[in-house]
Amino acid sequence: MVILVVLGIAIAVLIALLLILLAIALFCRMEYKVKLAKPDAEADFEYDIRIKWLFGIIKRKIKSGEEAPAAAVSGPSADALQKEGAEKKDEDAGAEKDEKKKTAKKRRLDVLKGLDFDSGIRIAGYTLALLKKLFAAFRPKRIVIRGRYGAQNPAVTGKVLAAVYAAAAMLDIEADVRGNFEQEELQVDVRVLGYFRLWAIFVPMVRYILRPEIWRLIFPKRSKEEKRAKKEAKKMSRKNDLEVDEDGNRI
Repeated sequence: MVILVVLGIAIAVLIALLLILLAIALFCRMEYKVKLAKPDAEADFEYDIRIKWLFGIIKRKIKSGEEAPAAAVSGPSADALQKEGAEKKDEDAGAEKDEKKKTAKKRRLDVLKGLDFDSGIRIAGYTLALLKKLFAAFRPKRIVIRGRYGAQNPAVTGKVLAAVYAAAAMLDIEADVRGNFEQEELQVDVRVLGYFRLWAIFVPMVRYILRPEIWRLIFPKRSKEEKRAKKEAKKMSRKNDLEVDEDGNRI
């Protein structure tokens, strides 16, 4: 009796810890910083993306100019035949996976073709609402644009600067772009700061997927012809197994 009580308490504590970790993961905000710079007109754009999550425990940095680690090159090994067999198995598994993808794609196309007008309108409305919520979740909290711009024609420079400041005012962007009316110049420094929580993405996605029309589209059912063909294939496989003895010879 005591063992059962201790075991129940341990399971309850473990479940509580898992729920706490899940809540932290869903509600802890993920911060991102994006820097996009162009030092001069001839240089390429340089980018620097930084992501921080779980109070800085998990960090990720992506920067232009960083080379990917080179793949290790090894010489011929003793188990080359075994490796070749494994590669062949991987190829067969890949072919089977591609076939399953084609079948699933065909089912979704059949579902789309069978939709009536009202169902299509509902799916479009659900998708648009989801995109709006995702955009609101990912929307940057601050965008700063600094730089200098100059064209051959000073009038063009003035028009571009006016368009930039008008767009910045409409989109709530901090802009400090100065004009060079004497020569061509292009210097841009864009910084995007923002954060989002996984909860703001997880809940809308789950609600979207659980909609009956969306569920049937993502997880389409097998048609009667496919079910019949699968049953016949199983019957043929069982029949072939019965006709072969233990040594692999046909009876």
